[in-house]
Amino acid sequence: MRIHPVYLLTLLLVLSLFWVVQPAPALACSGVTTTADKPSNVTNRTKAAPIVLEGEVLFVTNGKFPPITSIKVAQYFKGNGPEVVLIDNFGEGLGDCKSKVRVGEKLIIYAKGEPTQILNANYFTQYDATDPVNPQNIAEIIAASGQQPVLPIGVNSTAVVTPTVIATPQPSPTTAQVVPPVQNNSGDFSGFIWFGAGLVVGGGAITGVFLVLGRRKKG
Repeated sequence: MRIHPVYLLTLLLVLSLFWVVQPAPALACSGVTTTADKPSNVTNRTKAAPIVLEGEVLFVTNGKFPPITSIKVAQYFKGNGPEVVLIDNFGEGLGDCKSKVRVGEKLIIYAKGEPTQILNANYFTQYDATDPVNPQNIAEIIAASGQQPVLPIGVNSTAVVTPTVIATPQPSPTTAQVVPPVQNNSGDFSGFIWFGAGLVVGGGAITGVFLVLGRRKKG
């Protein structure tokens, strides 16, 4: 039985399509190790990470992958180190299976490495190098870490923060005003009265004397 060349060509074309159109193999998450036999929870993430800290993201480098992040540490739940650390191995959130961080975020971060150099974000499975800061997560981390939180090296835990007290301006002491006693001027008026009466009496007496003298001269 002869096969028509057109049918043969069609068969070859269909076979070639099956060969070309194949499902692409799933890309593994680079730099992320998956632990399938354990669930990814706060307790397991804490136990797996050599360093667990709470901090605020100060800046994230642009144009570098993976980006390097500067973190201001509030406290260490596991390990200890300086107040400001650098951490890399975060992601961009574009299918790289890594946690993405943003400037200003306050996070619990799982890390590994030397705090005085550059730490690496530590992943238990995927997208789990950070957790939100809340009382429940903190309590679970403390229970799993076996240590109480510590402040960064160089931060004095016994320092007492004294609030600045702004003194209320007090009125300046004023010189006591000496109020002169009220003088009773009635005595002054009485003096004028007596003086006037004396003038009247004296004037009358003098007038009387002159009248008497005048009469004597006429007589």
